[in-house]
Amino acid sequence: MDSKRKEMLGWVAAVGLIVGGAVTLLTVRNRSTDFGYAEPMPITGGTYMPGAFELTQTLNVVAAVALILGLIAGGFMVGLRVGRNTRSATA
Repeated sequence: MDSKRKEMLGWVAAVGLIVGGAVTLLTVRNRSTDFGYAEPMPITGGTYMPGAFELTQTLNVVAAVALILGLIAGGFMVGLRVGRNTRSATA
């Protein structure tokens, strides 16, 4: 695999992690997981999902880790690009 292909793969992975993490965070944060009912569930509206709190908490952590890894990978790719440009300009 040549260097241009590896670089493109790195950029795609970084952008994919950033977008995937951000979209998942926004989607999970907008979900309502209110389990404070003291009475029977209402007939209309609302969705009851047993175990949803643990699921959304896990998804928040996974999305945040994906977002952070994507930002780190993006920073690494920018560093490679700047380093290559600096090296070619001084040589």
